[in-house]
Parts: sequence; C-alpha cells; structure tokens
Amino acid sequence: MPVTKLDAIVLADDGLSRVKIAGLTARERAVRVASKLGAERVFVVDGNRDELHAWRAPTSGPVL
Repeated sequence: MPVTKLDAIVLADDGLSRVKIAGLTARERAVRVASKLGAERVFVVDGNRDELHAWRAPTSGPVL
C-alpha cells in the first residue's frame, strides 16, 4: 500500500484557540493531535488566511 503524505491546517484565529484544556491551549493541542495522526506538516492560521494559499501551493496531497 502506498504511503500518503498528510498535511494539517489548524485554524487558530478565534479566541477559543487560547482556552486551556488539560494544561495546553486548544491551538497547541490541535497541533499535537495532527502530528500524532501522522501529519508531516502542520500550518497554524492565526489571523492571516492569505498565507495559507502560499503554503498549500506546492503540494497536492490530502489535508487533515
């Protein structure tokens, strides 16, 4: 079975991303979960979603 590279995007431009859950902010927890699920690259959007287009451009694999 071929290995598929996986990317993840964490949308952290809301105030809820700073809420702590068991000692970590929701943003930090989302990054950890994405990494544990196998994401090779994790992009955190923190207000400027235009950067997302430039980050995503060179790849065509699935996004988590």
